[in-house]
Amino acid sequence: MQAVIGGDEVPDADRLRALLEEADTHRRTVVRAQYERITGGPPTDEEPESVVSSLATWLYAHDGSSKEIADRVAVEFDGVTIDDLYDLFETAWRGDSFSEEALVDPTVVQQAKRYERARRLLEASDSEASLWSQLRDASKRLAEDHPNHPVTADVSEMLSRSQPPSVDDVEQLLDAAENPFTVDERLAELAADLQSEHPDHDITDEIVDAAAGTRSPSEERVGELIEEAEQVLAGVDEQLRRIQETMDDLPDGAVVLIESLD
Repeated sequence: MQAVIGGDEVPDADRLRALLEEADTHRRTVVRAQYERITGGPPTDEEPESVVSSLATWLYAHDGSSKEIADRVAVEFDGVTIDDLYDLFETAWRGDSFSEEALVDPTVVQQAKRYERARRLLEASDSEASLWSQLRDASKRLAEDHPNHPVTADVSEMLSRSQPPSVDDVEQLLDAAENPFTVDERLAELAADLQSEHPDHDITDEIVDAAAGTRSPSEERVGELIEEAEQVLAGVDEQLRRIQETMDDLPDGAVVLIESLD
């Protein structure tokens, strides 16, 4: 549209009509998107003027909950700035209206995108607490019960971020925090078995320390330790694995002599 306005040629009627329809569609899309980012739901009307009016009405009707979330955004995520958007909210909370131009201002649009990401974490439903509150509760529980568990560190790190993580990331971590103790239980079982059957094996000390919490290996290393311990308990230690690898490289029909170490 800008190219047409600033150009030397006058477009024909069909081209001009198409451009006007394109501009109208874009306008509707931007206004609708702003409504959905702020409220979490679609507008009941498609006309931009009606959508803007409905948004102001919605904010006024939900002044308590929307103000609580808007206030929490800056508290929970210090890297998120929504000052211009907040000014727009305050206009509606007072019962006044705001213009479509103010709603679709580029700065307000960018802030609304950040607000939406945070809102989805901070908004509670009728049946359960917000995802962010659930994550904070999980952090307290894990810190008390399993301070050295990898999931505990992951939850703490996510809560300390300056930008809101995605809903999917939070939900996945909540699932992990719900039952992270299978790893601890497996480490305890392996520690007991190794101390009984292989007390002098190198892996035994590492497993015992990890199970007792005297060491805090990374999540990846914990997985490796469990796998190595299971192989040792199954009778497949490092030496036997090296023998197997050597045998795999030999040609068919080769004769192998294995000398007993006893």
